Amino acid sequence: MLRYPVNALPKKILANATQNIAEPPPPPGSRPHCAPTRHPAHPPIRTDRRPGGTLVLGLAKWLVFSMVGGHYAKAAETALRKDSYLLTGSGDMHNRFEKLYRRMVKDDLVSTKFEASDFEGLPAKNPAMLCIYQSLCHEGAVDFEVAGRKQAPAIAEVSNYHVHHIFPLEFMLADDDAERYRKQNRLSRPEFKEQINDVANLTFISVPANQEIKKRPPYDYLAKLTTPKNLEAHCIPKDPELWRPENFDKFCEERRRLLSKAMNSYIHSLTE
Repeated sequence: MLRYPVNALPKKILANATQNIAEPPPPPGSRPHCAPTRHPAHPPIRTDRRPGGTLVLGLAKWLVFSMVGGHYAKAAETALRKDSYLLTGSGDMHNRFEKLYRRMVKDDLVSTKFEASDFEGLPAKNPAMLCIYQSLCHEGAVDFEVAGRKQAPAIAEVSNYHVHHIFPLEFMLADDDAERYRKQNRLSRPEFKEQINDVANLTFISVPANQEIKKRPPYDYLAKLTTPKNLEAHCIPKDPELWRPENFDKFCEERRRLLSKAMNSYIHSLTE
């Protein structure tokens, strides 16, 4: 499903609409996977009785579906100009977002369902990173524990965040079991490093939490610096056997499955 990340629309469109949406990481550059396909049906926009709630959800849908469908991947200036004209025109903003959403789903999406394979590859210019961030916020993920801090903040409230390797890069490049894993899988060192940098091995935590972890192995810090409930919210497998470097490929496979499940739950919350 994932194809391209999204560019920003003019500030006029975003004014008064982003107050209740978790601020995502800066959008990465484009990364084409395949040509956009068509999807004849789409789920209706979810209603929300909070002041501005429906507008907020409309903006969230625009952000997610324009990214995953590659709405701005081809002829970006033309698409942006066309959408800006629609969204800054007269009439109810909810209806304008609904028209834009219908257009995006009709023209760009083959499916509104995420697959495990969507969460694979390097993070640079990868739309999966924004999807991971949004799904973690939706799942209620909080930061990992930091010495001296009374309570871990929600990931959505962390401003100075860090894209964290669950299996730390320094640890994996120095550990004997990780080296045996590399050799058994016949990976060159560059290939092994690329696998460690895969999006399935990444999550969002604060800079202080990352400094607390440094190059500690996951079978150590995952058991001490967070809770089973928060592991679930971060889509991190709770089986300790999967935290060992010899099972790194199995860990990534399971985490991709959990990420796709969480993202589908988030999409459902926007369209139910």
